[in-house]
Amino acid sequence: MPYSQCLLPQELFDLILDDDDLGRKDFLSCAISFKAISDPALKRVWGSMDSVFPFLRLLPNFRLVGNTYLLTSPLENASLCQFDYYLPMMKEFCCHPNGIYHTGDIFATIDDSVYTQLLQIRLQPFPSLRNFDITFQGPWSLITRIFMSSSLAEASFSFPDEFGGEPLDTDTYMSTFADAVEQNAPNFHRLTVDSMYSPQERLHVFPAISRLSNLRYFSIVETGYETRVALLQDIQSLGHLANLEELRLSMDVTLFDAEEPSESSQVQLRTSPNFFPNLKKAFLDIEAESVVVEILNSWQNTPLEYLEFEDRNEKPDKDPKLEDLLQMITWPKSLTHFDFTAIVDLNMFIQALKGVSLRFLTIYPLNTVTETDFSVICSTWPQLTVLHVKCITERNHLPTAKVFRTLCERCPKLEEVTLDVNLFSLPTLRKYMASTSSVHHSIPILTHFGFSSSVYALWVKKPLHRD
Repeated sequence: MPYSQCLLPQELFDLILDDDDLGRKDFLSCAISFKAISDPALKRVWGSMDSVFPFLRLLPNFRLVGNTYLLTSPLENASLCQFDYYLPMMKEFCCHPNGIYHTGDIFATIDDSVYTQLLQIRLQPFPSLRNFDITFQGPWSLITRIFMSSSLAEASFSFPDEFGGEPLDTDTYMSTFADAVEQNAPNFHRLTVDSMYSPQERLHVFPAISRLSNLRYFSIVETGYETRVALLQDIQSLGHLANLEELRLSMDVTLFDAEEPSESSQVQLRTSPNFFPNLKKAFLDIEAESVVVEILNSWQNTPLEYLEFEDRNEKPDKDPKLEDLLQMITWPKSLTHFDFTAIVDLNMFIQALKGVSLRFLTIYPLNTVTETDFSVICSTWPQLTVLHVKCITERNHLPTAKVFRTLCERCPKLEEVTLDVNLFSLPTLRKYMASTSSVHHSIPILTHFGFSSSVYALWVKKPLHRD
């Protein structure tokens, strides 16, 4: 029974099928048991896949020969009716394209010739594919062509720790993908790369990515930078992506201290308004903090609003210290959110960012945070709406519950707070119940000491009255 002859509206079927508790077997059961919802159920069965194997099994001449799947005869259009019916349903894909498949007691692989022959008769095997997430196992040219579609918007590549495929062609690896995107995917805007590049391969990767002019999100995990120059050159190549709004960089620098002073002056990031002109959100996890300073200074004229910084170099004797480097940064005037996952001296941190109008702040103070420190935080950023202070001090050195009244009075727009307090300073339940004051406002509070949020919120409401 088609939708037009069904008494129930299509929206109700969609609501039923969108239940998060339903799995592929549930959708398949719906598809074969109730004709009215067969099509939408099948779209959910085939809409998100983690293997090409179910699709290839639709090919009539797809056979297991020894331990390898092959096409035993040439493909013909007449034999692809079932294949063509299901392929447009796939929207998302996450798999190992040339992985090992278990069939009974046999572990088998799919021969590359299967994909080659398929591409000869179907230029875009997955015409409705919107995003894919694959672990690279080569050959790259085939992967790029198989998963390319005019609907493609997002892609994620990762590489196994022990890369067992054929060596990457350094001239065509990412360049081939960029060419295909430019020619076939006008809506492509999101790219994630978890890389295992050598310095030679990296020379071609970033220039190719910089050609993706519609890119709005780019995230990369990079290993093995040997000099500051190499890292800055890569960032420089991304700077003219006019539509890039979010950038996530997680990078290691190995021989950073070995470069000559003359070499370190060869690359200097620009600070013009045309450098990352639409960048609004950034995540930096770069081992060399001095490079982070250069990057952030180059962003001083960007519309950056949200910055998340993670520091993995926690050596107490590191030189220069992170607090000193923060003083050297000219912060973007548009910055309002700062998630600072690094242990720093609170006073020096406040001094470095006192000119920034923060509304969201996460910080890991090095020293004990007193009630006076919270007063300084409030006076420096009175517009705060979210405050997370992750203390690393002993419990008996934690601030008391009085700090909540300070936060409430000095930051009137505060909506959420996460901090550690001395729980023994909280008012008792008897005092709370005896209070006759009406509660006009309360702030959600989180604690690290195991109290349930409901009980803890009840106990801290009293200090947060706004009369």
